[in-house]
Amino acid sequence: MNTQVIRLLAAVMAPLMLAIPSRDVLAAPPKVVATIMPIHALVSGVMAGVGEPDLLVSGYNSPHNYQMRPSEARSLSAADVVVWVGPTLETFLIQPLKTIAGDSHVVTLLDSPGLTVRSFRGAGIWAEEERKHAGADEHEDHDDEEDHDHHHHEGSIDPHIWLSPDNARVIVASVAEALSVVDPANRDRYRDNATDLEARIAAMDTRIDNDLSAVRDVPFIVFHDAYQYFERHYGLRSEGAITLGPDRIPGAGRISRLRALIRDRGIACVFTEPQFEPAIIATVIERTTARQGTLDPLGADLAAGADAYFAMMERNARSIAACLGRQNPN
Repeated sequence: MNTQVIRLLAAVMAPLMLAIPSRDVLAAPPKVVATIMPIHALVSGVMAGVGEPDLLVSGYNSPHNYQMRPSEARSLSAADVVVWVGPTLETFLIQPLKTIAGDSHVVTLLDSPGLTVRSFRGAGIWAEEERKHAGADEHEDHDDEEDHDHHHHEGSIDPHIWLSPDNARVIVASVAEALSVVDPANRDRYRDNATDLEARIAAMDTRIDNDLSAVRDVPFIVFHDAYQYFERHYGLRSEGAITLGPDRIPGAGRISRLRALIRDRGIACVFTEPQFEPAIIATVIERTTARQGTLDPLGADLAAGADAYFAMMERNARSIAACLGRQNPN
């Protein structure tokens, strides 16, 4: 081939070669699945500008006993990365992670270094638990069904870790590190996004702390023991829970003890959750001065995306401040 032809071919091929992306640019973003909305939101923030994770459990579905649809099973089987809290929350996922998602990089957030992990409070009425540990009468009358739940529930890990802003920052760092390992081409983007998210969480934390400063000493009751990470972080005064588990209806004995607690400790508010029938709350607060509020640990009705975590946290803070901040009528 003579020199003139070679030069002609080079002139033709040069712009074509420049148009071919590098291997890093060609590589598709990793396919990521996150299990529940708050975790999905934080993962979305870390992946901003790279890709969008899939959300597995949406709406008011429970992560404990969720039944995956075929499309969700396919998404799980195709995932490069699966982010879940761990086996104490998404119990339905334990076996699929071994079978359907066997080749995925699994991020178990409960194993994240630096995470604060707490155990469930046992009695459901924290004052009873305090008396028990102080050596008081352990033969207090309990519903048999509740007593069974008490022994099953007490001491097990509380998986609602995302309700602590400190833990949210740890989650963001863990997700960014995992994605950087799987997708090193976008390492800098993940780390920059994580830095931005951590700053945003810190700013949110300051706002919520200010909003709740006036109600720290006002006692309240929650629907079930899901909020202690939030309560402890902000120094709130939770006195107990309506039920030991969101799928358990409290018996007559427990309702009687809760009413006594409301009267004796001046409970200002009893919080329900949007996915549960509020009639039981009306029964508990009947003939008391307590008000009814709503808390949602999952933000189930929010649009999925990076903003959802912040919307959920600040909405819960506003609900607490509003319900506890109003004066009792008497």
